[in-house]
Amino acid sequence: MNRKLAFFVILTTLAINADWGDDSITERRQGLLDIDGTKYIDEVCKYEEDADGSFRLFGKNHFIYFIKDKNNTGNASWNESPDSSHAHTP
Repeated sequence: MNRKLAFFVILTTLAINADWGDDSITERRQGLLDIDGTKYIDEVCKYEEDADGSFRLFGKNHFIYFIKDKNNTGNASWNESPDSSHAHTP
């Protein structure tokens, strides 16, 4: 099955606090994960960003990991099954 992955993080910061004890920042942001017209995340989410631009977005049932590479591109994965504890689906 060929799927198009589209996700957007709307830059609306509700609260900011340091959470990981390193250079990552934790915020609350409106998040959207839409795959082929099905919305898996469409809610205010926990958003964690690293200094290199990589980020994690945690919704109620699903989460996304985006790992940025040196070419200013990256790879994203998510937990397709809400019961999964790993973001294994590209």
